[in-house]
Amino acid sequence: MIYKRRSVRKYRQDRIPQGDILKMIEAAKVAPSAKNRQPWKFIIYSGNDKEALLNIMERGIEREVKYPKLPESASGIEDAKNTLRIMREAPINAE
Repeated sequence: MIYKRRSVRKYRQDRIPQGDILKMIEAAKVAPSAKNRQPWKFIIYSGNDKEALLNIMERGIEREVKYPKLPESASGIEDAKNTLRIMREAPINAE
């Protein structure tokens, strides 16, 4: 039931079988969307690739703080930093 939905942002370091990850992606792909289009795209980054991506995101946030290209978005900087923190903490430990 939607009223019991919750967001979990504390992650365990358990390894997850790759098959389970693929099942989760398949389930997400059929989630409802406008006009039932399911325009989802999923990319899983891990290891050095994930670290490189997060470093790029961090540099982009820092640049936006110093030299805003999107001044209307200044109020979203703290949310962006929090999202980056959550992404750094979220493991992808596939077997």
